[in-house]
Amino acid sequence: MGVDAEFLNSIKSEIPKMIKAFANPFEDQTASKKKWNYDHSFDFLYGETIGWIQGYIIRSFIEVYKREPSKEELAEISTLIEAYSDQIQKNLERLRATNNTSKI
Repeated sequence: MGVDAEFLNSIKSEIPKMIKAFANPFEDQTASKKKWNYDHSFDFLYGETIGWIQGYIIRSFIEVYKREPSKEELAEISTLIEAYSDQIQKNLERLRATNNTSKI
């Protein structure tokens, strides 16, 4: 069983909004780096953004269908998110440029 087209279409319209709404994370990340033990902030923020979007979609799925997505449905959700990877990276690059932050 795959994710129905209506749900996918509604999510497709929300993902770009989520990407644009992603909070400006370019503040001092010393505490975050210590907690999560990472060296490359841009990669960490990219993964955090992907996780945030994935969590939103899964919560929406559970709310709509009153169950957790199957492995097949999770794979379909992941494929959908991957389709937006360039847009996510461009948004983070834009945020980095806006903040003149070359460290990230």
